[in-house]
Amino acid sequence: MEFREIVGNGKGENGQGNEVMPVRDEGEGAEKKRVGIRRGGIHGQIILGIIVVSNAHLDLLRNDYAGLLQTQITIVVTAQNGNAKAHATFSDITFNLSYQSQDIALLVADPFDVAKNSSKNLNYVVQSSSIPLTPDQMEEVDDSLKRNEIGFDFKGNARTQWRVGPIGSVKFLCHLNCDLKFHPVNGSYIPSRCTSKSK
Repeated sequence: MEFREIVGNGKGENGQGNEVMPVRDEGEGAEKKRVGIRRGGIHGQIILGIIVVSNAHLDLLRNDYAGLLQTQITIVVTAQNGNAKAHATFSDITFNLSYQSQDIALLVADPFDVAKNSSKNLNYVVQSSSIPLTPDQMEEVDDSLKRNEIGFDFKGNARTQWRVGPIGSVKFLCHLNCDLKFHPVNGSYIPSRCTSKSK
């Protein structure tokens, strides 16, 4: 099986990317974690930048009798900057998509800026080569088709950074660990809370 690296097509909220489905904007409803900062006698509160899976679609799922799985998945990752006073820079962006511990693709993106109180979408279309399945994994796929629900592991990281007045820059690491679930019968995404945690 070929392990692929896919570069995200980053677009702003109104930009046109390579998404297969319309992107549902969740910028308003997404919860934003806050942290208090006290350095050099300056008191401030920064709203952390977060990354969320805002939409997805299972475009293709094919399983043959030889135990080879083929899939194509569209994933929209949204980088959100809830800071009303500073632009945020997102960098070191990598995500790994896998099924039953078998890697499908590594998703990356070049560093980019997000304006204050704004967001930007990264649009990925992941096409897998044939994934060899074990008998247990083949049985799991069959069960998933019968239940009309299948899940993929989606994990990754991104760094966020702001320039904050005289205290210099503030950096956080966003960590994402989600189970992306779909209805195989029509490819629709089963919405779930897939929001990064920051360190």
